[in-house]
Amino acid sequence: MLRSPLVPAAVAAGLALLLPALAAVVPLLFPIGLPPTAAAVLRAVGVAAAVVVVAGAGWDGHRRAVHALRAGAVTADAGVSLATLPALAWSVPALLAPAAVPGPDAAPGPLTLLGGPALLPGTAAVLTVVAIVVQRTGREPRGAGTTREWVRPGGRRNPGQDALGSAADRWSARIVPAAALAALAVTGFHVGAGAGWTTAVPAGIAVLLAACPVALLAAVPAAVRAADRAGGPDVRLPLPAPGGTGHPAGPGPFPHRGRPVAGARADGGRAGHEPAVARRYAPAAPAGPAVPRAGHRPAVPASAGVPARFDPVGWTDPTGGPRPAERVDTVALAGPDVLTGTAPGPVAVHPARGEDPATVLRLAGSVAAAARPGSDLAPLARALAEVAPGELPEVAEADEQPGLGMSGLVAELVAAAPRPGGRADGDAATAGTAVGVTDRTRATIVAHAVLLGSPDWLLEHGIRLPAGIAADRERAEAHGRAVVAVAWDGAARAVLALTRAPHPDAAAGVAALRAAGIEPVFLSPDEDGAARALAAAAGLDPADPDAVRPGLDAAGRAAAVAGLRVRGRTVAVAAEPGSDAAALTGADLAIRLVPHGSVPSAAPATAPAPATAPASTPASASASASTPASTPASTPATATATNGSADPVDSVDPTDPMNPADPGTPDDPVAPLPVAPTGSARIVVRGGPAEVAVALVLARRARAHARTGVLGALGIAALATVAAVAGAPGPLVAAVPVLAAVALRARRL
Repeated sequence: MLRSPLVPAAVAAGLALLLPALAAVVPLLFPIGLPPTAAAVLRAVGVAAAVVVVAGAGWDGHRRAVHALRAGAVTADAGVSLATLPALAWSVPALLAPAAVPGPDAAPGPLTLLGGPALLPGTAAVLTVVAIVVQRTGREPRGAGTTREWVRPGGRRNPGQDALGSAADRWSARIVPAAALAALAVTGFHVGAGAGWTTAVPAGIAVLLAACPVALLAAVPAAVRAADRAGGPDVRLPLPAPGGTGHPAGPGPFPHRGRPVAGARADGGRAGHEPAVARRYAPAAPAGPAVPRAGHRPAVPASAGVPARFDPVGWTDPTGGPRPAERVDTVALAGPDVLTGTAPGPVAVHPARGEDPATVLRLAGSVAAAARPGSDLAPLARALAEVAPGELPEVAEADEQPGLGMSGLVAELVAAAPRPGGRADGDAATAGTAVGVTDRTRATIVAHAVLLGSPDWLLEHGIRLPAGIAADRERAEAHGRAVVAVAWDGAARAVLALTRAPHPDAAAGVAALRAAGIEPVFLSPDEDGAARALAAAAGLDPADPDAVRPGLDAAGRAAAVAGLRVRGRTVAVAAEPGSDAAALTGADLAIRLVPHGSVPSAAPATAPAPATAPASTPASASASASTPASTPASTPATATATNGSADPVDSVDPTDPMNPADPGTPDDPVAPLPVAPTGSARIVVRGGPAEVAVALVLARRARAHARTGVLGALGIAALATVAAVAGAPGPLVAAVPVLAAVALRARRL
């Protein structure tokens, strides 16, 4: 905390407020007073501290205000500059050279202190620091300062957070010019009434201080902070994506706000010259593709609005129309793990006559382990990695057919079979003795062309299930198991029955979605029986064709989302980007789901085969039951890669606002760049349907929180301005927006 640039700025602001006031108050309290030299030193130190804060800490804000004014726009930065700079410019000579700017003619007293120049430098410094602090959301990258005001060229930036000031800019474009006109009118009135400039100018400055938009700047960031507190570690709402605000995706030569500005001019000022800021705020030229400079991207005028997909929550316009997060009426729960989590489920082996269950597990696990990230085979791969005996052999030429299955070549060393006299026979080998080969000189390399997928896919390759395991398949499907067939060397060897049980919180999450007025739809890669059994256990109606869509690969799930949207629904998709990137891109609202990492289950991971195992192969069934219990579950590396329990904060998805923006800072609690390359900016949820429901309700409440904050800030500014016009002193009315900003920041959802 002591390394934060805000700490010295806040200390300097306190000194700027305290020291000149002390020099003015001590003579009122003590007859002896202060020596003239000491009073002058106190005033000089206080004024110097105020100049450092206003001109140093607020430099970037003043520069952006000037740039926006040159582009024909009035922003919240301009409102802060218009309040702080005149107060500092008037009070500095009044305090350092009292003869040049005489004080009020009234007798010394508390009111004279409030109405005089003594407190104005500190007031300007405090407003500058407050304007910086209230824009913090807690998502600032480490090492780049605390807010955008402190970011220098080359520092890391937070484009989404910068865009949170769009609402303050929009309203400041109306408030600040009116306040400037009111200040001129008040000053002119006092001069015309014969009060003199020493009274008229502070009265006009008081109007500018009262209209300072620090409370407006606080409204939306305060709502983001409140949403982060309410969502905890499991829900993170996205900030506006840079693509919707025209903000450069990385650090540019001129750190600037880069958010939509009302009334931006397309021309750049004088003929033959177009300032950089005018190009920044101007609309893109219609002819030909725009080629932005390095580190620079033109912004979109506020009149065009920020597309809903770049700001689905509505941070940039909390008082506008409903955004996708508020209009969502359907949630597509897509992918293999959305209801179950990523913990390995129990798998039963139903081998054909004469096949060794350990060999089936080993070969099938090898091929499944080569599935791509986010594959529909991921649940089976995790289950096989948990129960396969020994280390899985390597697979070559792995080829996955999404929604169907995958194939690969598995080669392993197989121990030679011993001769009756105890001597090894190098010509005979048994596939089931591959584990624990120590004498490689008397072993044989055996390769198998393995197919792992649906029985129908194997049939397309000319491989038909034998009658025994075909009956096992039917019984497993009747019990709601997910069934996968295993074949190698042109023959079907076994079927695997994977039990798919929902997470204990899944049913409550589905009920919470319905209670929020949102209809859940389950888009599953499992076959019909397994998908409907899982849906029924999670509280969905398995007989409703709209609620359960089984047997869909990634492309089919994306098509289902498009079909729901065509029917007029506003669809949110909760899925993993690795398995359902297309569905997330096509959604009205994308929710990146990090599934539960562990699922308590009544059945252990090494559960024996069910009673439906074929009676004709008792030895195989017994081996299937005992093999997992007598062998190690998996190597540590395999378990780490497949159990899904790693903290998603340590993952590397750049669209994840829970992740650090910079790989060099893995301990950052949140990421400042929740930017999806396509589709909407993504809400990030860690858990299942219950957390998805929390995220959607939280998004609605957060925007309502921001809306009430903006409207409250407008009301406070109006009241303070009326008080200033009525004659209230500047430091007193400046305290009103400051207290309002503090109150907004302290609010909770």
